[in-house]
Amino acid sequence: MSIEIMDFRVQDQLTVHAVRYYDKYEKIDGRWWITEREQHFEWSALPPMV
Repeated sequence: MSIEIMDFRVQDQLTVHAVRYYDKYEKIDGRWWITEREQHFEWSALPPMV
């Protein structure tokens, strides 16, 4: 499980999203690859621009 915090700036507005990932990995040819990803938006926020 991992959590990613992303921010997007569109027309002087900042949007912040937190996404939780549940990944399933598979080793193919000696390297680990994500074979499935389940993701859920945990929260979003529109903080004021100062």
